[in-house]
Amino acid sequence: MAQPISVVLVMHLAAVLFFSNSQIVAAVRDDASVHNDDSIPTSFSSCVCQKDVVDHFNKYQAKPVILVTKTWALGECNLKCPGFCLQDKAPFLFCMAVHTATGQTGNHLDIHLGVRANIVPDREGPVVPDLDLAGLNSDDISQDMPQPLAMERHETYMADTMFAACVCQYDSTGYHFLYGKEDYMGGLQIWGRVGCDRSCSEKCGPLGLASKGCIQAEVTKDKSPRSALGPTGYERELLTA
Repeated sequence: MAQPISVVLVMHLAAVLFFSNSQIVAAVRDDASVHNDDSIPTSFSSCVCQKDVVDHFNKYQAKPVILVTKTWALGECNLKCPGFCLQDKAPFLFCMAVHTATGQTGNHLDIHLGVRANIVPDREGPVVPDLDLAGLNSDDISQDMPQPLAMERHETYMADTMFAACVCQYDSTGYHFLYGKEDYMGGLQIWGRVGCDRSCSEKCGPLGLASKGCIQAEVTKDKSPRSALGPTGYERELLTA
């Protein structure tokens, strides 16, 4: 008689554990659905080195700087990035993934005063065809011309090269990532001067995450994604603080 009782008891405990776990999973999903936005890793990550940045007094400060943002094979960033940093005589710090709302990226060049982040694209850049506007109707134009993006705060008023990207963090795990937009080439969004400091909490907050500040990013004047110099991207501008 003891054996059937033991079997019944085991089955009862299994049922309790199953329904308890189901409730926990449902609770986690409900908690995740509270936030309006999502954050999903893209195929892009940024290589971060410690580099000397010159300030307006011609003095150098050692700061974390995004050297290049590109797609990598699994584990490749941490393997190759130290060598990339060494080419610039800079210590390697870490690699950090770029997230967007969908995990996808676009081909829009996020240009500020003639410069953009040093991002190696995973596809050909946007090509605007020569259109015969006189021979097109309004529907043709709306389909063929690139559509404007939502307005973003850039805070770029001076002709310098102080640009930074926003870092968001899950406080529960300490995992952090670079904030991005799915329309941008490589996803990564940068701001000029104080723009990132003013905007980062606004970007991380709706995700239910903490803003962990901003990381300065290398920029280039090159606007042709087809002309990347090599694995570290394009010819870069002098970093200023």
